[in-house]
Amino acid sequence: MPINNGPPMATRLLRQTLAVIWTIILLLLSVDILVDYKTHRSEIETQFTNQIALIQPSIAQSIEENNTEYTRQLLVQLLSEQRINRASLRQVDGKQVVNAMKQSAVDSSASELNTRMEIPLADGTSYWLHMNVDLDSLDQSFMRRSVAMVTITILAMSLLSVLLYVLFERRITQPLSKLLSHMNSRESGTLEPIKPLSESNRAQDTREIQQWIDHCNELLASVRKVRSQQSVAKAEASRLRRFDELTDLPNRSYFLNQLKQRIHLAKSQKQQPALLLFGLDGFS
Repeated sequence: MPINNGPPMATRLLRQTLAVIWTIILLLLSVDILVDYKTHRSEIETQFTNQIALIQPSIAQSIEENNTEYTRQLLVQLLSEQRINRASLRQVDGKQVVNAMKQSAVDSSASELNTRMEIPLADGTSYWLHMNVDLDSLDQSFMRRSVAMVTITILAMSLLSVLLYVLFERRITQPLSKLLSHMNSRESGTLEPIKPLSESNRAQDTREIQQWIDHCNELLASVRKVRSQQSVAKAEASRLRRFDELTDLPNRSYFLNQLKQRIHLAKSQKQQPALLLFGLDGFS
């Protein structure tokens, strides 16, 4: 009787293969998102650093002229950029000289990026221009790209998994299951040859399945031959137990068995059995 060990081998192999593929794809996707995130932050820093560089000469000139109001106006001009919340000018020792902040700005949080640039003056001293960039709107574009990438990857992998499952099921699992079912039905039944499981035997995969069927039919033919030879051998052994090998006449054990049966039959029918003995001269 066949033993049920769970899902077919092809199904288990497919699950293991898909598990490895999913793991690799998700790891690569995570690494790609992380690299993209770092690149995104680096691009933001470069973008706003370049923006500061455009007004750097004007700020340096206003500091040299000690024109604090003009310096403040330059910082307010920076705030016209929607994503910049604060801008401040500080000395090297950290002392704040000029500060500008949007009214809607809140305290610094994890959604802000702090960037700064050195502003050298003609007398050899230098100041630092600090900016707080709001990353919420910038991170939204990054999140949209990431979500789109993850969604497309999951949909593609899901479609691939379904296609592989259907192919494995139709090309491997079902033919092998039918072949196993035919072999199990012939364990106690007739040993008739197995017919082709599919009409399209020209395909490479079905030809391989047909080769399995051919080998099984050869095995069934061998079993039929052995059974036939075994039946002949049993019949011959039974005949030799009852007949003499030299004369091909019933032997002593067969005669005594038949005699007991006839005596029993005669007694059951209330008859008198008779036994005739013939003697042959010179024959023993």
